[in-house]
Parts: sequence; structure tokens; C-alpha cells
Amino acid sequence: RFEVVGASGPAPRALIVDVESRAHYYIYLIWQEDWTSNPFARSKYIKGKLVYQRDPTVPEYFARPYAYRDGVLSVPPHAELEEAVAEPMPTDAIQSRCLDDS
Repeated sequence: RFEVVGASGPAPRALIVDVESRAHYYIYLIWQEDWTSNPFARSKYIKGKLVYQRDPTVPEYFARPYAYRDGVLSVPPHAELEEAVAEPMPTDAIQSRCLDDS
């Protein structure tokens, strides 16, 4: 489920709630690693990583892969895909372990 909520701070935040685990991902940054470059392609996709906070009041950041294909957003819930991000602006390491676009 996707929402825009008034979290702590002056601006609203995008929020993804995993309907199965009830985990909250307060979106901080969306890294786009790959996307459909042909505008006439039958199937279109974007893949990359979401950088988020579990709690918007705590300065801890995490990343996990995502894929958006033909109007469907996939954010795998598996804990082993989550990685800690040391700084609010991630290093080039954010590019590793993005989802396969197939």
C-alpha cells in the first residue's frame, strides 16, 4: 500500500506499507538503476533501490531493491534483501543487488 503521510518534520513523506508484514518504509530516495529505453516497447519497467527509514524520527537508513513493471510495483519483503545505508546520500554500492527485470 502506498500513502503520503505527515511524518515528523516540515514536509509530508511517501510511505509504503507491506500489507503482509505491516512493515513501514518511509521513502527517502529512489535510485533508478535500469529502465526501458525504447518508448515503443510493449512492456516497460524501472528497477533500482528504495532508500528509506523504518521510523522517520530515527536517523537510520536502509535500502532494498524494487521493480516497477507494467504498472505493478514489487518490493520484496525478504529481510536478507535489506541493507543498512550509512549516510543519507548512499555510495555507489547502492547499484549492487538490484532486482532482475525479467
